[in-house]
Amino acid sequence: VTLLAAFASEELGLDSQVSSAAYTVIGAAGFATRICLGWLTELCGGARRVHFASQLLNGLMVMLLPFCWSAETLFVWAAMYGLTVGPLIALISVILAELFGVESLPRNHGFSR
Repeated sequence: VTLLAAFASEELGLDSQVSSAAYTVIGAAGFATRICLGWLTELCGGARRVHFASQLLNGLMVMLLPFCWSAETLFVWAAMYGLTVGPLIALISVILAELFGVESLPRNHGFSR
């Protein structure tokens, strides 16, 4: 995603305002996912399932980026990418505490990076 601005300008011929707006869409969609994360985790059966699905869908979204051909498709991609990237960082601590216990959370959190 760090190369989104370069992709938008070089491949799609869009100006920097469009790529900035796409980054904003990613942030807004990620924020919306994090707001609904508790409900989503309960609905899907646990933090590990949501994290796995987010990782899988995030990889799929990265593979689909080259198929964006206009500003509109870039914004749709940015919204979908933001929805999949939202839970990734937010659920790391929850999953590590679930797997290894709260007592070893600081040590394991350092290893997870």
